Amino acid sequence: MTATKTTIPAPTHASPAGEAEQTPDLFSRIASIDRRSLPPRERAEEFLKALSESLGFIATTISIGITGDEFDLRETQDRDGLAPWIGTLQNAALEARSHSRSIARVYGKDAANPEYAVIACPIDSAGRDPFGGVAGLVRCRESANAERLKLHLRSACLQAAGVLAKPAKTKSRGVEMSDVARVFTKAGQYTSVHEFAFAITNAARQRFNCDLAAMGSVSGGKVRLLCISGLDQIKKRSPGVRAIEQAMGECLDAGTPLIAQRQDSWNDSEAAQTGALHERWRLSTNGAAVLSLPIHAGDPASPDSAVAAVVSFRRAADQPFDADDIEAARKLLAPLAGAVPLVARATRSLPAHASIAASDAARWAVAPRSLRKKAVAAAAIAGAAWFATASSHYRISTPAAVVAEREHVIASPAGAIVSSVLARAGQRVNAGDTLATLDTAELRLERAELAAEIDSAALRLAASIAENDPAQASIAKAEQSSLATRLLAVEDRIDRSVITAPVAGIVIGQELADLRGRRVAEGEPLLTIAEAGSLSLELRVPESRVADLEPGVPVRFASHSRPETPGHTTLARIAPAAVQREGSPVFLGEATLPDDLDWLRPGMEGVASIDAGEKPNWWIATHRIIDTARLNFWID
Repeated sequence: MTATKTTIPAPTHASPAGEAEQTPDLFSRIASIDRRSLPPRERAEEFLKALSESLGFIATTISIGITGDEFDLRETQDRDGLAPWIGTLQNAALEARSHSRSIARVYGKDAANPEYAVIACPIDSAGRDPFGGVAGLVRCRESANAERLKLHLRSACLQAAGVLAKPAKTKSRGVEMSDVARVFTKAGQYTSVHEFAFAITNAARQRFNCDLAAMGSVSGGKVRLLCISGLDQIKKRSPGVRAIEQAMGECLDAGTPLIAQRQDSWNDSEAAQTGALHERWRLSTNGAAVLSLPIHAGDPASPDSAVAAVVSFRRAADQPFDADDIEAARKLLAPLAGAVPLVARATRSLPAHASIAASDAARWAVAPRSLRKKAVAAAAIAGAAWFATASSHYRISTPAAVVAEREHVIASPAGAIVSSVLARAGQRVNAGDTLATLDTAELRLERAELAAEIDSAALRLAASIAENDPAQASIAKAEQSSLATRLLAVEDRIDRSVITAPVAGIVIGQELADLRGRRVAEGEPLLTIAEAGSLSLELRVPESRVADLEPGVPVRFASHSRPETPGHTTLARIAPAAVQREGSPVFLGEATLPDDLDWLRPGMEGVASIDAGEKPNWWIATHRIIDTARLNFWID
């Protein structure tokens, strides 16, 4: 398939959009193109020029496949500002072609005041899939004009479809080597075998003027449908898809081309034979002509030649296949037998490579006429004997977490601003270590004022005694005593503004750095200390495994933070009743913290492997299946 992009010079004038009087001139020009013996490319160029001059298009693009060649042409007027529209026009032409619908879109500052319109239509014939699309840009002040212009363009495309699709008289029905070279040259550019197959089917469909082309790969004596031209996804349960797969399977079994079309249009049994499943496929498509070709990896006449893929075609009933078509298709597709498995291997994922390598090794091991079979059988018997008689340690893996049995919550002694924080979450502290301090500026000011008032009361007391005034002396003494009591309370609050650790342990909870500069209320919890020596492992044992455990069995714990550094301990006890954790009932087991893992902190989680003793290998491998069968089928 040849793809060409060309810019064709355009006239410097254009007719206004929607002038219906110029439409007849367009139809006469299309008829003129039909009367001239022009190559496909020149026919497309003349059609594009006729559209621009007759319908007043500023810029026009066409995407069309004619007799196997793909052309992308465009025509623009010599004016500024058209370059950004080219991509929009190309997308509109492709959309009209792929979705088989006409398009009229207006562009402007708002919907009520359009300035430009993009008109696009598919190029197709009655009962056939579109083989092209055309789009044009025109100045347009009203949406109604755009709709009228869409109707004119659609009528022109319907008339031009037969003209453009007509094969050139000089076109050879054979296959040139350049076609084969292009396939192999592009084989390395595809990212999957499905993409490669899609390119093959699309090229073959256009070259042989078919409505549909499909390709399936052969593996293990079966055909797997890879793609159908024009479809992004294949629904395996679709009746049409199943009919194609069955026809491909029939072609694989026959090893030769199979055909089904009108009886009066085929009598060459040497080129292809008729098939029952192909006839069923033909009847399901309203009598269309269908053909399947096997792609042999080697000489088709050789008995060792294997079929690598199967390609199927479908044409309209009035365009039956002939012997030349079959010969041309075989020449085009024969070299692809090596390319299909090559692309499949090149784009295969690593797990797929490993799986296929294991399958190949298994087939090699059991190949006939060698001692390998006996060696493999002896190894299998020895492995089965070991499996049936030997025992292994039965280990139960459960989620586990580090928990603290005793935690001390430290609250703020007064409402104040936190001035400094000397500890952080996860830090080990000793009893009496300073953790944080509260701002005491207001308390120190209050203490100074109380001290001054006490001195003033002392002076008043001395003056009252000197003046021999017992009443005033008594009042001054009582005031002095009250102020001293208040002073002691303020000094106690100042002393308590230094928050210390009541016990040795690990600081847990919120990050203390976030408290600095924040006002806290009296009694507000500030931090929590997990008391040293109170850390343990909490094991969440499933209900189905708790009966296999007993206190004292070995436990291996690995944390998620350092799985490469496991620790060993023993199971201390198992709770007698289940609790709900994450929506499932579990029995909580307790184990002492491993001595060699002093970096563990409360809240850390990991996996505990509990050694439940030795069990027979067959029991370890099958006990869950046996338990499930007993619960669901009441097997004793």
